[in-house]
Amino acid sequence: MIDEALFEEIGLSKGETKVYLTLLEIGTSKVGRVIEKSKLQSSTVHTCLNTLLEKGLIKFVKKGKIKHYTATDPKFLLEILKDRERRVENILPELELKRRLAEDKEESEVYKGLSGIKSMLQAFISDGEKGDEFLFFGGEEKEYDEAVGKIYLQYDKKRQEMGLKVYGVVPSYKRGLYGEFDYIEPRYADFPLPPNMGIFRNKILIISWNDAPTGFLIESKVIAEQYRQMFWNIWKVSKK
Repeated sequence: MIDEALFEEIGLSKGETKVYLTLLEIGTSKVGRVIEKSKLQSSTVHTCLNTLLEKGLIKFVKKGKIKHYTATDPKFLLEILKDRERRVENILPELELKRRLAEDKEESEVYKGLSGIKSMLQAFISDGEKGDEFLFFGGEEKEYDEAVGKIYLQYDKKRQEMGLKVYGVVPSYKRGLYGEFDYIEPRYADFPLPPNMGIFRNKILIISWNDAPTGFLIESKVIAEQYRQMFWNIWKVSKK
């Protein structure tokens, strides 16, 4: 039995499929015979005959004033598929460009207050997967208060649960600070570092812990890659 769904996949309607298969079965026929055998309405058959003619799947000859229709060689179906493949290939560059533009989109957001910072930290890793690299610089800043410390403890737990690979470069005087976090691999620098910055996938975050904590979340594949390269360059010259 012929799977009529295959014809729909190459662009034929159910009516066109029925008319085409009917003509293959009964051979050259007048429209009345096609209506009779296909059991379709007259208007549907006439419409389908016209569209099948346009697609090159049938042809007709006139005997007097009456048209007699014939299905063309079924191999022509392969030509239809090849033509559709060629058309898709022609638009692939444009489709690929659209995909790259979507990936390279650049956005920035500002978050205010402790609640805002907490939301930003969650948004920063929301699309993360196990094994993703989380890079951060722990620069010079004032001591965290209890509320900030609580936010970071919750965040550390979330990163660990997600199975992220966390690497950090922090000032040398903070050596030992990350001893309890065995999933974090720190290195230490005796030179100034970018303060409170993280790089994750296509995003960068920067936090200013002042009297009015403010966070900046930037999404840019290009910028994230630039900072990622900077991180690893600094990592190489930092101490274990």
